[in-house]
Amino acid sequence: MRLARVVIASVVFTVSGTAVAGEPTEQPDQPQPAPASWLLAAKLGGTFPGIFGALSASPAAELEAGYFLGPRLLVDAAVAYSQPGHEATVADPRVSSGSYSFSLVQRDLAFFAGSKLLFPIEASDLTPYASAGLRLHLVEQVVDGQAGGSAFGETREQGTSWGASLRGGAGWSLGPGSLVGELELSWAAMERSVSGESDLAALGLSVGYQLAL
Repeated sequence: MRLARVVIASVVFTVSGTAVAGEPTEQPDQPQPAPASWLLAAKLGGTFPGIFGALSASPAAELEAGYFLGPRLLVDAAVAYSQPGHEATVADPRVSSGSYSFSLVQRDLAFFAGSKLLFPIEASDLTPYASAGLRLHLVEQVVDGQAGGSAFGETREQGTSWGASLRGGAGWSLGPGSLVGELELSWAAMERSVSGESDLAALGLSVGYQLAL
């Protein structure tokens, strides 16, 4: 009789243990990372105004900051600097040598403000984007010329021009941020006393690195 009780107790203990072991164990909720609020980028590249006019290509540098309004939409701002130039010899019967030569350097500090839309690709490290906005140019033109070995003297002129910018590019996840490549088309009207009426149209290419914070 005592042996029967021991056997029954063992069976009950085994069945109870099996039932408890078979029950799913609740896992604590894993904390989700907070969504990024800021996107910061630094870029180097070149601007090519010669596609639309006479100015030469120039290196360009840009710093960019964006704030997320949603998972894909940002308000975007940037500041960039470039310094294209132009040199030429012009025939002119009014000067004794029959021609004069000049060089022009255009120092352009440009501010961009607009919006950026991301197009993430599922299960991919590549994220294309498009951006559009206004562009403010603070321009200084430095002109120096001579004719027959006699210098005309240096002329400086400063001015402000408003324009627009369209951008497209893609980011590739690398390390804590993304490697980014960008193509930009920009335009702004300009009228100066020395160079006359012209524009600041240019095609820009740049590469850089960006961080989402």
